Amino acid sequence: MMETTQREGLWVPQMWQVDGMRCGGCAAALERRLAACAGVHSVSVNFLLGQARVLVPAAEAEALSQNCQEAIAAAGFTVVPPTPIAAPPPIDDRPALAIALGLVGLALVGHLGMMGLPEVPLLRNLWVHGAIATVALAGPGRPIWQEGWRAFWRGVPTMDSLVGLGMVAAYSASLTALLVPAWHWHCFFEEPVMLLGFVLLGRTLEQRARRRAMAAIAHVEALQPPTARLVVGTETVTVPVATLQPGDRIAVWPSERIPADGEIESGQAEINEALLTGEAMPVTKGPGEPVVGGTLTLNGALTIRTTRVGEQTTLGQIAAGVARAQTHKFPVQRLVDRVAGVFAYGVMGLALATGVGWTWAGAPALTALEYAIAVLVVACPCALGLATPSALAVGTGMAAERGILVTAGEVLERVPTLNGVVLDKTGTLTAGQLAVVAVAGDRPDWVLALAATAERENPHPIAQAITQAIGATPLVSEPPEVVVGQGVRARIGADWVAVGSPLWLESLGIQIDALWHATLTDWGRLGHTGVLVSWQNQVVGALALRDRLRPEAKATVQTLQARYGPVWMLTGDRRETALALAQELGIPPTQVMAEVSPTGKAEAIAALAAQGYRVAFVGDGANDGPALATATVGIALGSGTDVAATAAGLVVWEGGLTG
Repeated sequence: MMETTQREGLWVPQMWQVDGMRCGGCAAALERRLAACAGVHSVSVNFLLGQARVLVPAAEAEALSQNCQEAIAAAGFTVVPPTPIAAPPPIDDRPALAIALGLVGLALVGHLGMMGLPEVPLLRNLWVHGAIATVALAGPGRPIWQEGWRAFWRGVPTMDSLVGLGMVAAYSASLTALLVPAWHWHCFFEEPVMLLGFVLLGRTLEQRARRRAMAAIAHVEALQPPTARLVVGTETVTVPVATLQPGDRIAVWPSERIPADGEIESGQAEINEALLTGEAMPVTKGPGEPVVGGTLTLNGALTIRTTRVGEQTTLGQIAAGVARAQTHKFPVQRLVDRVAGVFAYGVMGLALATGVGWTWAGAPALTALEYAIAVLVVACPCALGLATPSALAVGTGMAAERGILVTAGEVLERVPTLNGVVLDKTGTLTAGQLAVVAVAGDRPDWVLALAATAERENPHPIAQAITQAIGATPLVSEPPEVVVGQGVRARIGADWVAVGSPLWLESLGIQIDALWHATLTDWGRLGHTGVLVSWQNQVVGALALRDRLRPEAKATVQTLQARYGPVWMLTGDRRETALALAQELGIPPTQVMAEVSPTGKAEAIAALAAQGYRVAFVGDGANDGPALATATVGIALGSGTDVAATAAGLVVWEGGLTG
């Protein structure tokens, strides 16, 4: 499937739940039908989840949606509205498994004599063979050959068509041999029975995979409570979570999950955020601090002002990402579905050619028929249509359970080709928990207040550290302007305050004295990150921040070097700071790229690619988005901003660098 963004509202997705698909061939046939509909931009049909998704022009969405639903019905499938994915109810599939294994077992026992082993006396009787085959085809095999016949009539033969044709052909030839012994044909009733047994066995296992795939998504969605306590005046009213709006005030009591993303207005509580961080240690939060829907309050009552609800919450984005990963068509899966869609025609043609060829060669009619039937029987391609989507769905579901979200399936095929890794510094190799350790300037408190004013509401770790360091309320300013990877500035009255790197401030026309460069250099030798603060186009101070290495960083770098070869550090920070950190990690100075702009990061990745390196880039911030998209494999840590997670093919939501 070719993904298309809804940029400027040009394309909108339409999705339906589809009943009646039995294999990859069904999905491929439906995909062809939908692709043939005029106006449809792209199509994706997922057999495991029973979903069909198309992109259509926004202006014609309603009409084209109706046309697509008619095409689905014409292909012989049933359309039902999409519903929220819930954990599938427990199903006892042991009877189905027993039937499948029983049929395979009976067929194998019937072959014992051919292998020189002791036979079961009862199974020497061909009439018993015929009775078993008749019951098998009329009972558990009936839906397969009936659906296959219907597919023939619709002009879209599926795997059921091919399996049914093989079973019926083998059964008919054997029945003819049994009823007309004068023709001296051979009976092979065990062949359709064995074929049916293996097909039923594969489908039983596939249904298990399908339920597991759906359960992985439902598991994430189940972390959100179904109701919330909405604060109305001085009272609370219990309402469905789906009715919450941004700005609503909600009350959360001890031992409850938070219904939506928001900010604490009052109260204090210990919150278990293992959902996002993987850490078992709870975090104490109070007024003004953000909270994430789905996390668990251990003690204390909170009043929260919601900021994001429904699908926009962090939890909703995770669930949507898992669903996209489950429905995404990997390149190998698209190839398999294309092959499966035409395989029925090819095998039938090959079987016919086999029979005709042996007849022209002078072989007896029975021999020609046997060889033709053999082609139909051994070419049963259900594994072709089922194995790939089953494996991918189970794999992405298990990854989600372990905190790894696959947002672009192609990356799983690219990982084995990697021969290098590029790591962002802040928030990736380090914990992203910065603290202000020094303030330079004539009026340190004022410098800190200016910086906090510019950095307010900025999610970047440096901004968070600065705003947390100020004890007083920041100055009143207009909404800050963030320049990704460079700094931030805000207008206070008629003047500007800017916080950022020396290169960026100089690009704004601000002169920087040698004293400030020397101060930043000294801090860099200590491994500190330094930023400058300007007011009225003059540098008035500087801040030193220190971020700690992730505990697993050094071991991770060593593992990556052993497995994938060279590891680079890529950062927008000063080179001195980056080199001090690289020395602790064992990264050679020649593999440290510092003071790199956001676009420069993407260019650095492209330059490595030009040298023959296929690298994974691991990043955490909004300024990493271009590099994540440029790398062979983009990996974002879950603590990163939305842009980083969107651009990455893999998102590690739990467990830091080690997942």
